[in-house]
Amino acid sequence: MTPHQSPRLRRRLLRRRMARACVWQAALATAALLVCGANARANQPAADSGSLRTTLGATLRGEVVETGCFVIGNRHGKKHRQCAIACARAGQDLGILDAKTGVLYVELRDQEEDPVPSQLLAHVAQQVEVRGQILAAGGVQGISINRVRALD
Repeated sequence: MTPHQSPRLRRRLLRRRMARACVWQAALATAALLVCGANARANQPAADSGSLRTTLGATLRGEVVETGCFVIGNRHGKKHRQCAIACARAGQDLGILDAKTGVLYVELRDQEEDPVPSQLLAHVAQQVEVRGQILAAGGVQGISINRVRALD
């Protein structure tokens, strides 16, 4: 950036730079999740390796986090909010960090028919109560959300 650039242009360039950084973080987080999932799967008995566990009517309470930055550097909370929003808008997944267990549940959205917007984007870095269906496979926990309610 040079001093003669307008503040608007500087903000746009900064947002682009943050989005690029988020894409790299997302790639690293995905690689880390794949490696962790492969390790977890290798340690499971063969009969259980492809099973899908489902919990209907589940309720979670916790913080909405952007999964890449959280997995890579445990970054979350109010001071990480703007970065998390930029990363989520760039395509990174959001999730719920369960307040009781500390388990991260990735938001699951069926994108096969039409793109479905995230129900969590408006609540990044906030405490929420989420109701939906929990699915788990290959060491990854996810939740298909029916309802979100802010607790803050």
